Amino acid sequence: MINLMGSGKGKARRAQATAHSNRSHAKTISYAEEKWAEFIEKSDLGTTNVYEYYLGQNHNYNYPLDADDYKKLLEELFQDAVAVGAITLHSPYHVDDFAFIVKPHQSFTYIAEITRKDNLGVRCILENVLTLSPKLALGDDRFYGVLSTVAICMHNVT
Repeated sequence: MINLMGSGKGKARRAQATAHSNRSHAKTISYAEEKWAEFIEKSDLGTTNVYEYYLGQNHNYNYPLDADDYKKLLEELFQDAVAVGAITLHSPYHVDDFAFIVKPHQSFTYIAEITRKDNLGVRCILENVLTLSPKLALGDDRFYGVLSTVAICMHNVT
């Protein structure tokens, strides 16, 4: 079950992120969009460019990015979402239990697969990572859409 509960610089807070609950509960992933919104507001990051934040100010913003850059962006986004409480991983899951695989696709420039490292056969596909465009800001509605899609995928692979 995934809990979607409405509307987060998480790099510094990642060390504080912990898993909660017990595997015996039906919940494996919780999503609280308001936690990301709170983080964005308190950090004044609403207009900060996604590429700048996750790939660095000096990054060459070629669009589309290469697969490695999309992978890094998604991994960092996921870690931040967990650190600020927008995505909660319930026991026995931890951030390091999941892998992002980004690869070329004929219909979309790239797709991203989210898998569990202990079972690579279980995966969820993010069909179009190009949503993470150079014009996207951390506070944009489209960014919240990406965040919720990542949460749903995490739930689907647990």
